[in-house]
Amino acid sequence: MKKILFRSDGSPVIGVGHLVRCSTLAMELHARGCEVHLAVHGSAESARWPLTLFPGQVHELQNSEIQTEDQGDPVAHADWLLGSQADDARKTLDLINIQLQGSVDWIVVDHYALDSRWHRQVGAGDRHVMAIDDLADREFEVQLLLDQNREEKSGLQAYRALAGEACRLLMGPDWALVRRCFRESRRPFKAIGNRPRLLLMSGGTNSLMITKCLDAIANMEQELEIDIIVGSPDSGMDLSGHEAANRHRIRIHSAVSDPASIMSQADLAVSAAGSTVWELACLGVPSLLVRIADNQIPVLKQAVDSGAACSLELDDEAATRQTLENLLADADRLAEMTDAGHGLVDGLGTSRIADLMLKS
Repeated sequence: MKKILFRSDGSPVIGVGHLVRCSTLAMELHARGCEVHLAVHGSAESARWPLTLFPGQVHELQNSEIQTEDQGDPVAHADWLLGSQADDARKTLDLINIQLQGSVDWIVVDHYALDSRWHRQVGAGDRHVMAIDDLADREFEVQLLLDQNREEKSGLQAYRALAGEACRLLMGPDWALVRRCFRESRRPFKAIGNRPRLLLMSGGTNSLMITKCLDAIANMEQELEIDIIVGSPDSGMDLSGHEAANRHRIRIHSAVSDPASIMSQADLAVSAAGSTVWELACLGVPSLLVRIADNQIPVLKQAVDSGAACSLELDDEAATRQTLENLLADADRLAEMTDAGHGLVDGLGTSRIADLMLKS
């Protein structure tokens, strides 16, 4: 049985996408008989609900009185760590040597604050290291590097000099980390009923996008069934007094364990342009995408260029409402978007990555 350790963090600043990506790959490996572990920092700001997705044991790295400064320039997101990379690597190795009996086959790291210095320290000996990234802003010393958000050509150009010739680069949505529940819930285009179902998703930590969208459709003539998926159960989202709640039927779902069962029912989705885009495309749900971070630009471009989605700006309420009304009235366009999504993401990326890891 192979033993895999994941290293990631989540918080209101970091977001929860890194933890969700790790959990998705861990689920696939666990289903194949691997023993999976996750190492996180246990600060008061840490996001807790994504940890419930992880199928194995979660370990909180212990603080140490020993403080070591990193050699060389700091990475752009160095303040995401509680201490230096050297401190983090030492605590990770303590976890491996003491709690995991010194035996780990793979270390998978999804963290913008960790670079080749950390990779070298934890990857000594027979351990393989894989990095999950979407910034391409630092050096890597790993055997596998995944950026599911960049298309292959630009990904190879962005990472080859940073990762070296020996690293296997996994670029683009063919390698997208999509859970089995999405692959199993793929559906053909379905005719829209009298009350179209609209799905709103903003990622784990951003609720302003949801509010702006509801402001835009509050007075929309057609009545909607609206499902809102939020990350944390304590997100504080209360829409009982919102004008949209007087016209549309709104359901809020938090910390959903099987989001595919809700997402697959949507006639149209409005979503942040993060990793959720690959899940929506896999399902075949036509999408309007809102960019809320610069690292979402490659995702947005691929989804729009493929025909699976359209870009949406929420600053103009009238334009947002008109865009939604036009799309919901165009069944042919929605059917084309469903087919394009299926062509963009087949849902087998997680399985392909697990195959590579288990062959090593």
